[in-house]
Amino acid sequence: LQAGVEVVFWYEFQATERQADYNEHHFGIVHRELEPKPAYTAMDTLAEMRPAGSTVLDGKWRTGDVYHPGWQRPDGSRAWALWRPGEDVAVEVELGGTLAEARDHLGRRLDLEPAGDRLALSVGDSPVYLVGPTGVEVRIKGRQQGVDDS
Repeated sequence: LQAGVEVVFWYEFQATERQADYNEHHFGIVHRELEPKPAYTAMDTLAEMRPAGSTVLDGKWRTGDVYHPGWQRPDGSRAWALWRPGEDVAVEVELGGTLAEARDHLGRRLDLEPAGDRLALSVGDSPVYLVGPTGVEVRIKGRQQGVDDS
């Protein structure tokens, strides 16, 4: 979304689950009986955190290989998603403003307590959503191979 992608099409909504050993029968984001899989819950969380009508915030949205795009929601609040492909890495986030809420990719509330205007957390493959700050600046604390923290 930050890079300008406007539409996403999911390859397979419902898994047929007819053959246990055939991978394409398990591609859906819901099971055969329409029970949600974790991917469905993650998409639902993204839609809640970045509702229709949200607009991309200008500025830096990647530090090394830690992504931190931000957007303004239709209600005027701002939100951010933080993640890093691969192994988790410790980051420090400088918050411009108050953190109203934090959630993981499955929508569970995270009990993150900033120390003043700074928040320490670990980010990895699954996004962490931060709602409330007017801006974020990310610093990579744990230097990992392949990470440029300049």
